[in-house]
Amino acid sequence: RDYFYDKTHTRRWMAYAAVDWALTAATRLSFSAAVQDDDTDSPASGLPAWSTGELMKVSRRHNPIADWSRYRWQTRAFTAELQHEFDNGWQAKAVLSHRPQDFYFKDGYATSGVDVTTGTLNYARRVRDYDYGRDGLDLFVTGPLELFGRRHTLLAGYNRERFTSTYDGVNAPAVTGIPFGSAHLVPDFDLPYNLGGESETEQSGFYGQARVNVTDRL
Repeated sequence: RDYFYDKTHTRRWMAYAAVDWALTAATRLSFSAAVQDDDTDSPASGLPAWSTGELMKVSRRHNPIADWSRYRWQTRAFTAELQHEFDNGWQAKAVLSHRPQDFYFKDGYATSGVDVTTGTLNYARRVRDYDYGRDGLDLFVTGPLELFGRRHTLLAGYNRERFTSTYDGVNAPAVTGIPFGSAHLVPDFDLPYNLGGESETEQSGFYGQARVNVTDRL
């Protein structure tokens, strides 16, 4: 994909597969997998203004980000599902999911207005390397219930999810005095990571639903 502004290009590919097994006439086992990569060169980050605060009158094609900037997403998704149909009309299902995702970016972006006298501005430079994870479990049963001479439907379930996030990165020294329109002059860099963090979130809950057939019309 190309964009209306200069330098930016995105390449994306995706592959997926799904397999179903009929273990018995009433039981089905399913697996699915998907893989997707997104690569963007020179992603635009917006236009700076003059240092006085006035907007610049420049071509809508102008992209002030450093030429070597890059974003990359790598996403994987795996799911397993087991479903069973009981003779009494009830159904039980269990779903397991695993979704790792990586996000890497390296960029040089404008951090100041353009000086009205010199026509120059400043740039920050950084790298971030993220790893995300999501694991999920969902269990539920649903089916009909005969009560007071009418047929109703009940559902009850439980789910649990775990989210993780870690990142590493580095901030390079800022660059000053770059002429506007000359982002190619922002120097690339290669530095060891010196910062990072991590987090983990878990959540779980029960849920239910009742569809009550009160009368023929309600």
